[in-house]
Amino acid sequence: MAQARFWPSLKPSLVNVVLLIGVASTVCMIEMTCDCVIETLLAGLCMLLGSRCIRPDLLESQERPMSRGRAREVPLLSATRGARGDAAASDGSTESEVKKPKTEIPRLKGLAAMRQKAKEGDLQAVIRHFEEMGPNVHSFNALVNASLKSSGCAAAEQWFQKMQEAGVTPNQTSYAMLIQGWARAGELTLAARWMERLCSSGHRPNEGCFLALLVAFCQRKDLNSAEATVQEMVQEYPHLRPQAHTILVDAYAKEGNLQRAEHWMRPIAQDGEATVVSYGAILDACAKTSHAVKAMEWHERMLTQNVRPNKHTSTALLTALASCGYLQEALEILKSMGAYGLVGDAITYTSLLGACAKAREVECAEQVFGLMQERGIQPNILTYTSLARAYANCGKWQKAEKLGIRMEGAGLRMNDFFLYALLLAYGMAYPKQEKRAEETFLRARPPPSCLHRREWDFMYFRL
Repeated sequence: MAQARFWPSLKPSLVNVVLLIGVASTVCMIEMTCDCVIETLLAGLCMLLGSRCIRPDLLESQERPMSRGRAREVPLLSATRGARGDAAASDGSTESEVKKPKTEIPRLKGLAAMRQKAKEGDLQAVIRHFEEMGPNVHSFNALVNASLKSSGCAAAEQWFQKMQEAGVTPNQTSYAMLIQGWARAGELTLAARWMERLCSSGHRPNEGCFLALLVAFCQRKDLNSAEATVQEMVQEYPHLRPQAHTILVDAYAKEGNLQRAEHWMRPIAQDGEATVVSYGAILDACAKTSHAVKAMEWHERMLTQNVRPNKHTSTALLTALASCGYLQEALEILKSMGAYGLVGDAITYTSLLGACAKAREVECAEQVFGLMQERGIQPNILTYTSLARAYANCGKWQKAEKLGIRMEGAGLRMNDFFLYALLLAYGMAYPKQEKRAEETFLRARPPPSCLHRREWDFMYFRL
């Protein structure tokens, strides 16, 4: 067999290594031992990498007997195993100490179970795990979290105090849980006090602290404090800017303050950070203040920035257009919703039908109702009533009657509001249909509730 020292004479190239593998495979087929073949391949790879640092025992000329038996262990592999053992011995650690991380698995499982019980608010189960694991910051945090969910913030503060008495230093999570707990409870003074304690302890408020305070300020309608919180939050966590601005836009939309809503919407819209939730909030502000033109402008801007509309944005835009009497534009928007895979729901179509009834646009109302049926949306009692009001305001009692029969055929029973629309259709007709109104009224026999009795008496005697 050839000596191993002849290998450095070959040029290290990929072609040579491929030929080397072929030769090694052929040798193996003629009953060469596997360890010799592996030595040959390793030498070739070393040449390809330009390395001359080949183990001497691999380069030595050794005559190995040809045998069909099981190949001996490759020297390189055995040397590697020995090196690992030497490294462990030089570290001063035994084999049992190397496997020591496995003993940490039960503790980690116990901590995971403890946190899960804390999320569920099972304080007694958390206490049992705490007694098994012993005091540390993670186990105390689980107790604080479980107390927040089961007993409230005051009980959680007691566990926080016990943590300090046990000599365990609270971490950022310990303070953050109490800040968020008091903020969700609406106790912003106590939440701000804990925020000061967190900062004085050298920790940085996390994202949850700022978001909890922001939401709490918006719920209390303290929007000045909410704006101050947003500015501080964005300074600490710039990536929260779109979410923080959206929360403020939504808060001002609920207050009907379109000017301030647009003030906080413009920066994220100009930088392309506004999401579909952001546009939904600003469109809500336009709908509540009946600004159809601004609603169309924001909707066009949303499409320009390739933000895909959803059901919320489409419904808000339809409400803004319908409230201002732009019924044909609203109908076009309703038809175009299908291009984005949106079909709306019964609420969307019913609100538009109500606007058509108020404007006495019977033709538009019928188109909306027909589009609703084409898209497979089941009308409810409010939908039928809104269409009946559109017929009633124009005195079309025949269509109102047919609609009532169709509604009962769909399994919906006539209620007080539909009956009122039907009686109104008889009263608005020319000539008035007194006899039909009386027959319908007596046949329906509405319940004599104190809330509607005066209306029934007025309508009956008017007819």
